Amino acid sequence: MSPTTTPTGHSRTERTRAALVDTAERMVAERGTAVSLREISSAAGQRNHSAAQYHFGSREGLITAVIRSRSAPIDARRRELLEQAAPGAGAARVQVLVEVLVQPWVDVLVTTGGDSCYLRFLAQVLDDPELRTALGEQPDGPDAVREVNDELAALLVDLPPRERARRLAWTSAVALRLLSQEERRGTTDAAALQAAGDDLVRMLTALLLG
Repeated sequence: MSPTTTPTGHSRTERTRAALVDTAERMVAERGTAVSLREISSAAGQRNHSAAQYHFGSREGLITAVIRSRSAPIDARRRELLEQAAPGAGAARVQVLVEVLVQPWVDVLVTTGGDSCYLRFLAQVLDDPELRTALGEQPDGPDAVREVNDELAALLVDLPPRERARRLAWTSAVALRLLSQEERRGTTDAAALQAAGDDLVRMLTALLLG
């Protein structure tokens, strides 16, 4: 076994990157995006306080790494829900698509037992204009989200384009921020979290159709 490889097969570099990703996620969630790469490196137990800069190149690079790591299983769950959903049209289909957007975030809160911080992290990132612009310029993103939003836009074709775009943006923003509040509270009651998610779906469906 290589001295730089653990018994589980993870290299020292992989472990360092994973520690930096985990630490960045929690620190940004708790303190906001002003936290520095040096602070993240130190909190991750790195003697070299430039470790985050070395491994990810920039604040945007580290933020992107967190999002890619955490969004992959969430997007996979959205894809699963989208493929399981029965075809439909009109208001019923809008509600199904909103459920596809919201439910995976609810699942994160339920399955982590109050130990998650990703929704707060993502809300902090989206509230940072510089990061939001930088991340928005990247070509890759969650495929299922794009597909759901494209279908919702087609279902809301009677709305003026600017109003339609605004309602779609509000749908994701409101869902994220309300669920991030549940995350901050450390809510662990699965039934209560699911009830909150169901209420949220009904509210956002009404927003889109109203």
